[in-house]
Amino acid sequence: MRRSGLKLLLVQRSAYDEVVSRLADLASRITLGQPLDASTQVGPLQNSRQLEQVSRLVGAATGGSATAVHGGSPVHLDGGFYYPRPCCRA
Repeated sequence: MRRSGLKLLLVQRSAYDEVVSRLADLASRITLGQPLDASTQVGPLQNSRQLEQVSRLVGAATGGSATAVHGGSPVHLDGGFYYPRPCCRA
């Protein structure tokens, strides 16, 4: 499993709607799970403090000028997960 985290993506206005649609589609297909499971694409956060921090960051983004296009909620599996949430601003 590799770490990934896209923080900023600049897109031409003419491609914006298509890019947002594709991001939402990709996020909807992500598999959460344990790191040793080969099918896992996103593993758990390290601890509850990280889960709270991610929740605050997403809340700040969507409380401002960004719009969430998919997911973005804590998931209680065996560990602290946060479902990926692309947030977009035109």
